[in-house]
Amino acid sequence: MQGSINRELSWTSPTLECTGSVRPEGDGIRLRFNPVPASENPLTILFGISKLHPGESGTALPVNVTVIVEGQGQFFATQNENKCTLDEVKQSLLTVASSQDHAYQVTARGFCTQPARALNGDGSILISWFDFSGRLDLDTAHTANSPTE
Repeated sequence: MQGSINRELSWTSPTLECTGSVRPEGDGIRLRFNPVPASENPLTILFGISKLHPGESGTALPVNVTVIVEGQGQFFATQNENKCTLDEVKQSLLTVASSQDHAYQVTARGFCTQPARALNGDGSILISWFDFSGRLDLDTAHTANSPTE
């Protein structure tokens, strides 16, 4: 990260939490990453991928990136899908305890060509490249209502 926050991030398990779900509008998925336990002013990074549904893989997909500085009310977002791209994203079905649930391992790499701008003030952050792997959890009721293309 370069700009208002200058940091090299290398988050790994077990000090990383990832939660994934279908986006609120039902138009894709989102993954949320944050370190645990939370440090002073921890960061949270959200990846919103509107053109990707549970179980799908793809290349050259637009992604919206949001960085949150917890406890300070700072939000930086790319606010559109023309600033960051996933070169490649793969989803693999995981075995889960309940037959009513589905989970996918989501692995991706990508880059941003423009910064995430502050939503409530001045400043910006450029995330020139990123790699991530996280978990997308769904229940079958939700999966049945998910849009398909």
